[in-house]
Amino acid sequence: MTWIILIIFIGLLAEGAALYPQRNIISYEQSILASKICMGALILTLTLMVGFWGIVAQDHDAYINAYNSFNGYSFYDIFDNVTDLLAKQAIGMELGYNVINVLGHYLNLKAPLFLTLTALFVNTCVVKFIYNYPHPVLSLFFLLSMNFFLQEANLVRQILAMAIFILSIRPLLEGKWKSYLLLIFVATLFHTSAIILSLLVLFEFVRTKNAQAIAYYSLIGIWAISIMVMFGIVSFDIASIFIDSSYSIYAVDDNGIGMEVSFMNIAFHNIVAIALLLCYKTLKVKSKIFYYAVILITVSCINISYAFPNFFRFATYFSVIFFVFAIYLFSKSEKWRFGVYSIPILALQIYCSLRLLLFFVIEDNIFGSKSYSLNDLL
Repeated sequence: MTWIILIIFIGLLAEGAALYPQRNIISYEQSILASKICMGALILTLTLMVGFWGIVAQDHDAYINAYNSFNGYSFYDIFDNVTDLLAKQAIGMELGYNVINVLGHYLNLKAPLFLTLTALFVNTCVVKFIYNYPHPVLSLFFLLSMNFFLQEANLVRQILAMAIFILSIRPLLEGKWKSYLLLIFVATLFHTSAIILSLLVLFEFVRTKNAQAIAYYSLIGIWAISIMVMFGIVSFDIASIFIDSSYSIYAVDDNGIGMEVSFMNIAFHNIVAIALLLCYKTLKVKSKIFYYAVILITVSCINISYAFPNFFRFATYFSVIFFVFAIYLFSKSEKWRFGVYSIPILALQIYCSLRLLLFFVIEDNIFGSKSYSLNDLL
């Protein structure tokens, strides 16, 4: 019952945050104000959901302990003791994350409140991003149904890097590739693996038809190989890529950290990819190849995760923009339309509703294994 009430409340805020020109109940200026209020309340609600009830897996306690390990550090240690902060990177704690931990102690924040504030930053980036695209409410509820928001207190460093990556999308689409690379560099200060995202800048220079064709078929090739890895037709020693690395867990072939590598999830992402590939030639969208790169790279990571479940963490970087971009492309496509309605988007709405019904309404037991009270945060 708790989740039913919460989902309805989030839905009302999400609808209120969306600006619909056809609504003439109040003036446009009042609509903008109401939208901003609802968006702020939505961001706050999602953040408090993380702060009090977020799902916590094995990484959560590690982040609490890591934060507490900075007890006694002063603000000036950021400048005077950089060597020590860098030394912590050897155990998987990047410099940027160490710096904000020091700042948290400088502000006398308790560990749960510190993690809640990181979630506030992430949710602000995510919500503002999805409301720049069509069907933001659907995108938001897809993320909720996939437990994205409830993992923010667990995959803290990577989620922060992902939020910075989201901030870099607009500069890249506007052709500001230097700004994009700068933001990706900042993201690597929170999770080193974000460096791989710098390769996406190559799609900024894919402008001629021949270059776009090469990129398009190369992406299909990568996706096809990932399917062969999934079915065991192609095998490789993924552990050798991460040898002597703090990210060697990505090569572990068990699902010990609870990532969602289920048949339903893998099938869903591949069906979306196939449907979008069938729309490719009819779509007239600026920077189309970049959108397709995100879609096919995400699906490829998820396919590989069938053999190496922890590899799913790479897909985390694309978890937000995958849904936003897929819905955006379907909304621009003239394929599979029934009048003014897009059949793929209707299908996505049905699938999203089924996930919410199954995992939040019927089970209603998805609250975290460790919840916090107001006293814990303050």
